[in-house]
Amino acid sequence: MSQSHSSDKTAEQAQRIAAQAAEWIVRLDDQPDEQTLKAYQTWLAQDPRHAEAIQRLQQLIGSVEQLTVQYENLQVPKQILQQALTSTQQRSTRKLPTKTLFSVVLAIGFGVFGALQYAPLDYWTADTRNRSQSWQQHRLSDHTQIQIAGKGAYNLQYNAQQRVVQLLQGAILVDVAKDAARPFIIQTEHVQIKALGTRFMVTHTADQTVLTMLESRVEVQSTQQPQAPIVAEAGQQIRINAAGFVEDHPTSINPQLFEQAWQQHILVANGESVVEILDILALYYDGKLSFDRTALASLKLTATLPLDRVDESLEILAKELNLKLNNSVPFYIKISKKP
Repeated sequence: MSQSHSSDKTAEQAQRIAAQAAEWIVRLDDQPDEQTLKAYQTWLAQDPRHAEAIQRLQQLIGSVEQLTVQYENLQVPKQILQQALTSTQQRSTRKLPTKTLFSVVLAIGFGVFGALQYAPLDYWTADTRNRSQSWQQHRLSDHTQIQIAGKGAYNLQYNAQQRVVQLLQGAILVDVAKDAARPFIIQTEHVQIKALGTRFMVTHTADQTVLTMLESRVEVQSTQQPQAPIVAEAGQQIRINAAGFVEDHPTSINPQLFEQAWQQHILVANGESVVEILDILALYYDGKLSFDRTALASLKLTATLPLDRVDESLEILAKELNLKLNNSVPFYIKISKKP
C-alpha cells in the first residue's frame, strides 16, 4: 500500500469517526433511553479514538456556546448546530446523514478557530467587550466614565469596599468618580493601579501594561514581582510586564499630545520596539497579526500611526523597517524581516 493511499484511508477513518461522534452527541442530547446509552458505551469501547473524538467535539461545542453573538461570523456554525439538534429532536428515530453531521463538526471547528484568532476566550466571556474598529464610552454605576478602544474587554467587581475593573486586554481612558469609601482599582495580569485622582489611560497587550497619566496621581503596584509601589503623576508613563517595572522611574510624556492622539485614533510611537507597536496594532486589526517576537525585538520606530487604518500602519512599518507582510490568508497577516 502506498503512503498516499494510507494517508487517504487514515483521513477517511478520522472523518467517519468524527461524524459518528457528532451523531452520538446529537442523539444523547434528546433524553436517551437505556438501550441508546448501552449502544453508546459499546461504541466507545470499540476504539480509543471514539472517546477522543467525543471529547474534542464537546470542547468545540462548549467553546462556541461561550462565544458572544456579537461576532457575526459565528452565526453560521451556531445555526447549523441548532438546526441539527432540532432536526434530531423532531425525528429522533432517524439518523442524520453523515455528510450533514460532519459539516456540523467542520462548521463548529472553523467558527471557534476564527473567533479565537480574533481574540482569546476570556474576551468573549467578559462583562464588557469592544470591537477592533470601535471607540466607545461607558458610564459605570458610580458615574465613573470609561472610554474603550479596539479589541478591549473588562470585568467589573464592585462591592461595598472597593471598585475594581479587571482589564483583560485593550486600551481604556478612565475618568474616575470620587467615592471616599471605595477605592477605584484597575487590575491586569501585570499590575494593580489604585486611583488617587481622576484621569489616566491604560493599555494592556500580550506582553505588558502601559499606564499614561493625564491628570492627578495613581499608585502602581506590580502583581508578579515583590517591588515597592510607584506613585505616578500627570505627565508620566509607566510600563509593567511579567518581570515588574520596565524602567526604574516613570518617563515624562506630553499628556495633551497623548489625549489628542486618543481622540484622533492615532498611535504615538517614540522609539518603541516594533513588537510593542505590533501588539497595540493587533488590538485594532479584525483578525490576527503573527510575528516572531525575538527576531523583531531589536527594531525600534518613532512615528505616528493611524489605528483606524491598520493596513496603512503596517505598510509604514514595512517600508521603514524593511519588513515583509504576508496576507495570503484572510484576516491573518504574518510579519517578518526581509532576507
